[in-house]
Amino acid sequence: MKNLLIIVLCFGFSAAGLNAQTTSNAVLSTSSLSSETMIDQSVFMDAEEKICYVDLEKVPMNLKQAAIINNHGDEVVVMSLHDEPVDKIIELDYSDLPQGTYMLELQSYTGKTLMAIQL
Repeated sequence: MKNLLIIVLCFGFSAAGLNAQTTSNAVLSTSSLSSETMIDQSVFMDAEEKICYVDLEKVPMNLKQAAIINNHGDEVVVMSLHDEPVDKIIELDYSDLPQGTYMLELQSYTGKTLMAIQL
């Protein structure tokens, strides 16, 4: 099974924005986790279905876009959130992406939050 690497970098948000809930180190072994893994309060990774869920109700700001970005900086999965209700759970399907390290970018109207994820 794959390891899930989680690094949270916050730009323009308070520390209460998106806090990673991990063990003391940044690497989580999927052998100790279920196939649906909660990265923080608002982001869930389902390794079996290869879908990233973002609970907009638990994100402490209004988002305008969610994206998965490859190591070249290209947005490989993008979802515009301009007209989405704030109590919706969105799905980012990454089943077409090869294994590797990507960034999950949650962009608000005032900044963005990046999380490194290992798919």
